[in-house]
Amino acid sequence: MTNIYQELDVITEFEDKLEHQEAVKRACDFMVSYLAGLQRPLPEIAAQGLRVAIKYKEGSTRPGELEMAGEQVADFLRERGAQANYSTLEYRMAHAVQAILWCYRDLTYHGLASELVSNYLEMTETFESNYDRLRALLKEYFTL
Repeated sequence: MTNIYQELDVITEFEDKLEHQEAVKRACDFMVSYLAGLQRPLPEIAAQGLRVAIKYKEGSTRPGELEMAGEQVADFLRERGAQANYSTLEYRMAHAVQAILWCYRDLTYHGLASELVSNYLEMTETFESNYDRLRALLKEYFTL
């Protein structure tokens, strides 16, 4: 990824001014918005989890549904873990969606919100990258 990682400083600045949990929630919202706008269709398990994450972001689903979707993705990853390589797109995208679902469920992520986004971008960059969209979403979600 070009220098998009350098642009994640805006997340750290946001987190310094507001609380950690709000920054993590915004990071999840950012990731959901980015995935929802991809041109390439997601693998089915990732798409299922993303649909639940979108509903959660919009406030139209309960935390129990979020947890259930996270467990379904986790089951998929466990089942494929021995067979699949982390480098397969299906596995990486399912893992990215699982990260969103778990972090929405528990906003006490043990690290900076910018690290969460950086890890997420690393998981998804081989699937599809749209730097202009990433920059626009960074501005939308993390400008005070």
